[in-house]
Amino acid sequence: MPTLPAYERETTVNFNDADDFAIVTTHQRTVITSLRKNTAATELSTDSYGGVSFQIPKKLVTFRNPRKQSDASKAAVAERMRAARAAKGQ
Repeated sequence: MPTLPAYERETTVNFNDADDFAIVTTHQRTVITSLRKNTAATELSTDSYGGVSFQIPKKLVTFRNPRKQSDASKAAVAERMRAARAAKGQ
């Protein structure tokens, strides 16, 4: 089986408003392994380059925004880390 260069080993997710499922096609080994272990994912096909297509419930597809932290919150986290490191060093 031929292998793809790193820049071509990609993952695509396709879904629409009419269906309750998404189709995930990937050539990334870690994503393939993760989806094969996911009991909600159904493996559909494999291509000649090692890519695999899966069908998964659309509700499992999420897009996350990075958390916004205030300066006070960042300072509190930093202080807790300092205290934890000091306690560990004793």
